[in-house]
Amino acid sequence: MRYPVIAECVDARTGKRYFAGDTFDPAPDADQAIRLLAAGVITEDDSDGALRMFLALADDENGAGMKLIDLAGYRFVGIAVGREAPADPGAFDWGAIERDAGETGVLIEPETDGLDELLVAALKDIAAKEDVTLEPRANKAAIIAAIRAKRAESATADEGDKSEDDGLDALDDAALAAKVSELGVTVDAGADRAVVLAAIRAAPKVG
Repeated sequence: MRYPVIAECVDARTGKRYFAGDTFDPAPDADQAIRLLAAGVITEDDSDGALRMFLALADDENGAGMKLIDLAGYRFVGIAVGREAPADPGAFDWGAIERDAGETGVLIEPETDGLDELLVAALKDIAAKEDVTLEPRANKAAIIAAIRAKRAESATADEGDKSEDDGLDALDDAALAAKVSELGVTVDAGADRAVVLAAIRAAPKVG
């Protein structure tokens, strides 16, 4: 990868000064490249054929007014909501950019539950309604993680409930006795209903 210089800059490692049109050589290390690319003083020449990943912004689903953002050289992408562009990096929600062989940047597949697009106030409302416990100073990422963990826990519990939804609870004692006989289940005489139900459910399933 070559790094053509597009504005005057100095290599902090050697003190060497570069001017527009030069090639930044020796090539910057990873962190230095990120800083110089962000400052707009160098660019990348990928004439070696390396794949690149771009983030695109647009006005509609057809790509009207499309603006491309080159992710090459960056390790994280941040998103913030506000009336003005925040200067504080802490105002952004940062996500890691995965890197694979032959690619300069691949965005991690986002969740599809819509939580990432909501403001913190809306997320806190959801957490309250869904009985999600939050730390007092939880940031947006922590709130989203807590909501998703609670939902996953609830989904697992629902699956467990469904596994017991076999219709046995609706049967009267006579029907349960017939079921015991049908399955060949052994229960003590006078066993209470809960014991009979447990024995039937523990019996090998037929079919």
